[in-house]
Amino acid sequence: MLMTSGEFGFEREVVEKIIIDNIPIIPFESLDAATLAKVDELFDAIAHEDCPENWTKVDAWAASLYGLNEQDLQVIADTLRYNLPFAANKHAAQKTRTTEDVAVFCNTLKIELNSWAKREGLQIEVQTMRLPTASPWSVLSVSAIAPGKEKKTTTSDEWPVILQLADRLASTEVILPNPDNNTLLIARLNQARYWSHSQARLVARRIVWEHLDTLFGSETK
Repeated sequence: MLMTSGEFGFEREVVEKIIIDNIPIIPFESLDAATLAKVDELFDAIAHEDCPENWTKVDAWAASLYGLNEQDLQVIADTLRYNLPFAANKHAAQKTRTTEDVAVFCNTLKIELNSWAKREGLQIEVQTMRLPTASPWSVLSVSAIAPGKEKKTTTSDEWPVILQLADRLASTEVILPNPDNNTLLIARLNQARYWSHSQARLVARRIVWEHLDTLFGSETK
């Protein structure tokens, strides 16, 4: 619902009825005896102690029922954290990203791209660039290198180019390819919603679709 409904009301966000009708709810009466018994067990645990640990068990049960994997659950968690129409969620989405947010984002991006890099006998390096404290942007350098070779370094005079481009486009993200050294510069706004696990996977997907030739050379298919 949060991902696909595009209609908004004047005073509050609303959802189109067709979206609600298409939510894939599993009828309760269709559950088998073992699954229903688990429902009673989970309910009794919550009734006895309403705590995060017991609710986590409920989430895990629901995920298994719908066949959701770890990445699916991460997308759901990020969506509920940043996309609910409440002041607290909007504040969380717009707050400045932390150093930990950036580290998690870079690690996820590296993991997602390394499976492609291994096919070329390369490995991915993701580096953060030091920018002025007042900058509303963060810039990453993504490159592919051969194992054992020295890491590529991005000089400090390169990042102003991508920031000028980002400001001119009024975008939340800009990717600037540099085929000369098989490097991508990525500028993203310093808001927490743009530095989640699922956002890193989306960036990796865009790179795979559009920029593998820059990372691995023009002959990459």
